[in-house]
Amino acid sequence: CINMYMCCTAATQVLQGINDYRLTSNLSSLASNPGAQCVAKKMLNIYQGTGCSNSTGLDTTPGQQPEDPNYMTYLSSCNVNVKSVVQGIVLPTCVSSTASSSVSLAVPYAVSNYTHDVASSGVNSSIYVSAGIASTSDNKWFVLILATNASDGDYSQDSPTSTSASASLHSSLLLGIIISTMLLALFMHR
Repeated sequence: CINMYMCCTAATQVLQGINDYRLTSNLSSLASNPGAQCVAKKMLNIYQGTGCSNSTGLDTTPGQQPEDPNYMTYLSSCNVNVKSVVQGIVLPTCVSSTASSSVSLAVPYAVSNYTHDVASSGVNSSIYVSAGIASTSDNKWFVLILATNASDGDYSQDSPTSTSASASLHSSLLLGIIISTMLLALFMHR
């Protein structure tokens, strides 16, 4: 976005604010990560309609999965292999109702939460090179997922086309076996 406060979603603005912060700390900007983005959107289901207090939310450390019982379902529905999330980190945060009433208020609060609170250790780490972020419709909750460039932390997505191509190949082989068996049986009965 040319002017981030005019054309982008709150989540996009928060990621831009985090990237601006990282640049002042001599770190590279976090690239957009489609797999992490998809999982972040799915994880918002936990927080939709949930109030914001100091005791709400969760954060993870690399090697731990979020406490959400649906986490594996989110990974699966996003075609993200569980082996590619081990070193990633999931960081939800919330902003007060007053701040979330306006995108221009919600964004600085969320950026501050990510750059100055518990989450800052992840945001300040050079191991993380990409991210996915999403926010609830009321901009009260944000879920930021930081990913590495290593295969065990990159939130890479399996190609749905390769899965369907593989299934198609298996179906074709099965059909070929069935036809061969039928032809063989036909010739054997003659």
